[in-house]
Amino acid sequence: LEQNILWLGNKQIPKAPFTKEIYQAVERRNKMKMTYRTTNGQRTFTVAPVGMALLDLKWYVFGLSELGLRQYRIDRIEAIKLLDETFECEDLVTLLQASDERVGVTVQLELTSLGRRLLEDVLPDIEDKNEWDVPEEELPFLSRQLLKAGAEVEVKAPRVLREMMKEHVERLVALYV
Repeated sequence: LEQNILWLGNKQIPKAPFTKEIYQAVERRNKMKMTYRTTNGQRTFTVAPVGMALLDLKWYVFGLSELGLRQYRIDRIEAIKLLDETFECEDLVTLLQASDERVGVTVQLELTSLGRRLLEDVLPDIEDKNEWDVPEEELPFLSRQLLKAGAEVEVKAPRVLREMMKEHVERLVALYV
């Protein structure tokens, strides 16, 4: 049987050395100070860890910080210190539902069938829809995700997302000219 069933996809499981400590902080509702590796370098801040998730073999912690509810990849945490300070909040599912109630903008896309396939893990109900309500602060992240589909996706609206896509393309062209 082992010779006839293959494990496909990413087989590299990133090390997540702080998973146990984070789980304890979630369970005990203790705040934690963490040093996190961002695309702009290290950043140290305090977070109230409200839950965890495993996605594509990567562990994430969901935490409340001065930026609101955010998710952080545990393998990108470089240092952690559990604090004696506790916090009270709703459960993770309730917080995620509430975060979906942020002010959104309507994103309209024109997608080829290949574009739909390439973005099926990015946008919900992509087989049936061409329009989504997306929180405005998520547009920069979405624009980078839409790049996965290249010319298989065209942003029709909003204008700000179209401009973000144009900036990405201009940067790409500059790399290859």
